[in-house]
Amino acid sequence: ALNNLYTFELGDLPVGATGSVQFFMELPCDTSNVDEFTGFTYCLDARIYPDSICNPISPDWDGSDIQVEAVCEEDSLRFFIRNIGFGDMLIPRNYIVIEDEIMYFQGDYQLDAGEETDVAVFATGATYRLEAEQDPAHPISSNPVAALERCGMEPFSLGFLNMFSLGDNNPFVDVDCMPVTNAYDPNDKRGFPLGYGEENYIWQNRDIEYVIRFQNLGSAEAVNVVVRDDIPEELDLGTIRFGSSSHPYDLQIHGRTLKFTFRDINLPPEEWDEEGSNGFVSFKISQNPYLEPGTQILNEARIYFDFNAPIITNMSLHTIAENLFTVNIAEPAKGNDLS
Repeated sequence: ALNNLYTFELGDLPVGATGSVQFFMELPCDTSNVDEFTGFTYCLDARIYPDSICNPISPDWDGSDIQVEAVCEEDSLRFFIRNIGFGDMLIPRNYIVIEDEIMYFQGDYQLDAGEETDVAVFATGATYRLEAEQDPAHPISSNPVAALERCGMEPFSLGFLNMFSLGDNNPFVDVDCMPVTNAYDPNDKRGFPLGYGEENYIWQNRDIEYVIRFQNLGSAEAVNVVVRDDIPEELDLGTIRFGSSSHPYDLQIHGRTLKFTFRDINLPPEEWDEEGSNGFVSFKISQNPYLEPGTQILNEARIYFDFNAPIITNMSLHTIAENLFTVNIAEPAKGNDLS
């Protein structure tokens, strides 16, 4: 490990091979002070190599490859936009900066290969997020995103990081941001991005990543665990990509129902092994193209522990937005200009 960067040498993998790497972390605080950290969000990002594209490259791509980064300084939060590609940007592209859930300002940039620019905002304790446009002909159609909370003065505004896309549509990259919580229902379903407001508004055509968690709260081992998920009609079943899971599973698809079977999982009860009593499964799926604003996407899962009646998770809700942000346009600051 070097500066919180961990590398796992996986060796040669045959086509279609799957696997998992697990590690456990503890919060950087004394458990007696956990309330002080409740609501803070911690993010992990992972990249798998080689990360080269095998698909044909569009002749319209200008060769630019945009990367963004957020850095907290003493009194400012600074976003760096870099062109790490081999080609110059042929035309300017836009970026937006979001303060909590409000569009704070927008601007444009045009970078030659190897160039960078930076955009700065005062560090007020708000959560700031920058999303930059990538060349639409780029082999990976994913706008890069950088976001940061807890920069500046308290009180911090929390709970905004997962409202919007984390910019990890790149097939070689995965970003996971988890808030610190107190007691919660261990059998639940969440869809990311979480969305904005009570209706959980998200943009059209944005992928949703679902995570279904389960825990054995019984008094004996659960030999087999089955998770069933009926995919709503608003989602394109043909685009589903299966992600990480806590344990190996068998998958069956019946119509629009996904059936994950964790066979011989022997999940211990919570009272025997609190950490080992938990499991999860995840997958990502696309919306049907151009759903009408106001369309709701509702999804819940059923979790079966052996022959017991199913546990029904919470209902995950997303609503297609027409105008996602409140707009409060300010002038962007570049370089060291924060005046």
